[in-house]
Amino acid sequence: MPASYDEYNDAVKEWARTTTTVIKSTASGLGIIHRRLSPSPGASVAKIKDQVKYRKGAISMISFKFPRTLIFTHKGAGKGIGGFKGSRWINSKGEQKRTATTSLGKIGTSSRKEKPFFNITLDGAGGMELLATIVAEKMGDTIVDNILIP
Repeated sequence: MPASYDEYNDAVKEWARTTTTVIKSTASGLGIIHRRLSPSPGASVAKIKDQVKYRKGAISMISFKFPRTLIFTHKGAGKGIGGFKGSRWINSKGEQKRTATTSLGKIGTSSRKEKPFFNITLDGAGGMELLATIVAEKMGDTIVDNILIP
C-alpha cells in the first residue's frame, strides 16, 4: 500500500498560506508601505507569495517569493546605505550593476531602520516551531499507517 501524504500536504500548504498572510500583516504593521513616488508600479508587500515543491508525492520544500527590493527594507539598507559585501545584478536594460563602493558598510548608520518582518513571523509562535510540529505529527501518522505487520 503506497503512502498517502494528503493530510500532511494539506496541513503544510495551510501553514504556508497562513504564514504568508502573517508576513504581509507584520510588514504592514512595521509601516512598510508603497510610496507614491516609488519607481515600482505596485506595492511590494502584496506580491509576497508562497510556493511548495513535492518529492515522491510529499511536500519537500516551502519557499516564499517576493520582490528583491523588500530585502533592503528587511535589512535597513537603501540608496547610499549598503551592506558589507554588496551585490551585483542586471537592470531592466540588461546592464550589469553593482553596489557603489561609497555605500559599502553604511548599513545601520542612518535613520533607515531594519524591519525584519520575515524573521519576526518565522521565529514567532506560528512559525518554524509550528511547522516542525505539523511535519512530525502528520508524517508520523503516515509512517505508522503504512507499517505492515505480517
